[in-house]
Order: sequence, then C-alpha cells, then structure tokens
Amino acid sequence: MERKKILIPGGKYSDLALVNAAHRLGLYVITAGTHAHAPAHQFADEYACVDYSDKEAMLQLAKDKQIDYMCTCANDFGMISTAYVCEQLGLPGHDSYETTLTIHNKDRFKAVAKKLGLHTPISEVFTDREEAVKYILSCKDKVIVKPVDNVASIGVSQPNTDEEKVAAIDLAFSKSKIKSILVEPFIEGFFTVVTCMIINQEVVGFFANSAMTYPQGEKIAPPFPAYSRSNGGMQPAPYMEDWAPTIIEDFNKLARELKMVDGKLHAELLLNPETRQAQIFDLHRRMSGFDEPLPEWDYNTSLMWEDWIVRAECGMDLSDFPRGVKQDRYFHYREVYAPRNGKLKKMVFDDYLTASMVPAIRGSEFAIGTLCSGHVTPLRFQKNFTIENVEITDYKHEPLAYVKLRFNTIKDAEYMSDFVEDHFYEHVTFEYED
Repeated sequence: MERKKILIPGGKYSDLALVNAAHRLGLYVITAGTHAHAPAHQFADEYACVDYSDKEAMLQLAKDKQIDYMCTCANDFGMISTAYVCEQLGLPGHDSYETTLTIHNKDRFKAVAKKLGLHTPISEVFTDREEAVKYILSCKDKVIVKPVDNVASIGVSQPNTDEEKVAAIDLAFSKSKIKSILVEPFIEGFFTVVTCMIINQEVVGFFANSAMTYPQGEKIAPPFPAYSRSNGGMQPAPYMEDWAPTIIEDFNKLARELKMVDGKLHAELLLNPETRQAQIFDLHRRMSGFDEPLPEWDYNTSLMWEDWIVRAECGMDLSDFPRGVKQDRYFHYREVYAPRNGKLKKMVFDDYLTASMVPAIRGSEFAIGTLCSGHVTPLRFQKNFTIENVEITDYKHEPLAYVKLRFNTIKDAEYMSDFVEDHFYEHVTFEYED
C-alpha cells in the first residue's frame, strides 16, 4: 500500500523529531530547505532543495510531489508558507493564511491583543523611519525595538542611548521583509517559553520553562536573543500557579477570536519575579526552535510531544490527547563560572550535584562537559564532575562548563534555581595553585 506523503520544511534538530514522528505514523516524509546537510534531511525519505520561506516555490513543490499533509518547521517563515500551501491545496491541520499572518506578524497580533485585553506590552508600529526615530527619541523609559516579522529575535534590540536608539530603528528595518517595525515598553523579567495544546479552541495542555540570569558570569551579548542574556534556568517555570491561569485564559480568548484549529501554540513570555505575573511578547504556531533532537516537553513529561504535533497538523483525531497532563520532571540547568582568574588546579562538584546530573544538549553537542575555548569535552561518566588544570583568563565571560540537573521534587528544583539566594556554588569546590 502506498504511503501518504507529508512535507516538512526546515532541517534543524527540532524538525528531526517531527520527521521521526511522521515515520511512526507510517507517512512518507519529504523535507525541504536550502541547507542540504541539516540533520533532519538525513532521516527523511526524500529531500528537496527549496527555500521554505518562498511560499510560491513551496506550493509548486507540494503540487509536484502530490503531498497529502504538511507540517511546519521551527521557523516563522516556514509556518507562513505552510499555512499558504495548505489553504491553496485544501489540506487539513492549519489555520487560514490570514490568521497565520495575524499570529506571526507582531503588528497584527498586537492589534488583536489590544482588542481582547491580553497581557502584552502595547506597541507603536512604524513603516516610516523618520517617524520611528522621532518617536523613540521622545521615549523616556526603556524600550524594545523589533521587526514585526522577525524570527529567532533577529533584528531585536534594547537601546539605551540616543545613538543606540537610532541604530536600533535602522537594524529593525533592515531585518524586516515587509519594512515594518514596532517599538514597545521594555518589560523586566525571566524569559519564559510556553507550549500548549489547543483543542476545540481551548487550552488542554500547558507547559512552561524559564531562563534566568545568575550573578556568576557576565554576558557580553545584545539583550536579545533571550538566551544571550541568561546563564541558567528552571523547568518547569517558577510561580506557575500565580501567572499561568491568566495566560491560559488569554490563549483561550485568542483561540476563539481567531477560530484556531486544533494543535500547538507556542509563546514567549517575560515573567516578573516580584509581581509573579507574565506578559506575552511573542506568539507562534510553529515548532519551537531549540537546537535539541527532541522537543523540550519530551524531557518534562511522559508525552511524545512531536507525535501530537504531527497528528494535529495532519488534521487527525486528537480526542485521546491526555488532558490535564502536567510537567512532572524537574530540572535546573546552568553555565558554571570560576570565581576569579588564575591557574585553576581543580573544580569539583559534590555528591549532591553529581547525583542529579543528566546528559544535556549544548548546541549540537550531546554531552556534559567543559566549554572553555568553545570546546566541549564529555565528562558525564565521572563519579564527580571534575575540571583540572585550566588557566582562567576571563572568568566573568567564559564559562567552565554547562550542566543540567534533574530532581525528584519541584521543591529541590526551586532550591537550586533560586536567583536571589543562589545555592549552586555551595556545592562546588574551586582549588587554585596560588
């Protein structure tokens, strides 16, 4: 029997999980993208070198291959092309093209958010450079500048001086394909990623993780992308009992307003640790784009999240989705920094830390190990995690290691993740030669 065909644009590690999920459903998988050596392409049944941001080229590819389904990748432009192709061909599992543009273009989303009273910063949108410059120079409080159609925080900046503000406007315009940008208030808080499952325009599964900044280590990077301004984090996100009900209701309002089809909704929030409330600053229905071979929720729950994504985007029945499933695995992750420069004779984690360590992803490396000079050395099988004989020349900026810890209770994860009273280094010993 001939297998039905699914087209999956992209090729990142996150997309690899979708390829495997589609194979578990018995589908013939075609991937597309211009990076021929991306990992997901190697596992597909067929690869086409087509720019997935070109919706007309993707439509022609879908016609040529006579696909039955299409699943989006971890990219906003891939999501927009997917919605366009599916609408043109009458394929199931995706919102209309207009709805997709509303969700993925920040100017359109902000208009709907304002109408519905959602918890998100109110933005000013500009298509004229001079008007944008005049406005931002008049702003007294901190602001964020973004292209309305950016992906992965490209072209996003948080300027301080007048010179930086003008440069931020020019950067945002240069990265916007439709030459439209927005300026919005800067919101303090943790970078928090949320994924939920929507069925019948209602959230039935909700998961969130937070990235945090700890005093050890000083990041030299623009404030965005968000991972450039954090050196640790917690899974699940803290204070969820306080802020999650409000955000879930926002998602429900949005799903009803836009008549969203069943499937995932992915968002990025800023979570204020003082008020314990969250603000939505980005929203999309694509796959999350972290450089890991499994979606982040596979580590947090018993769900094989990618299977549900593919089923939803093929328009398959989701009535057996386990409603009410919660994050039941608790993690803390951390970049580890030395306390000062000099010849580090030895750094040792105690038994409490090493008993909790798990293999973790760092970029494309699957290892726990040292990060000095950008080189990752696997050390995960040692009884105690130890680094020896390293010359430390830039202790604030160059981490020694990246580790991920798993705990049995959320209380233990919160203890280790506390950004006010940081307990992590109480379990680490540093020994210098001098």
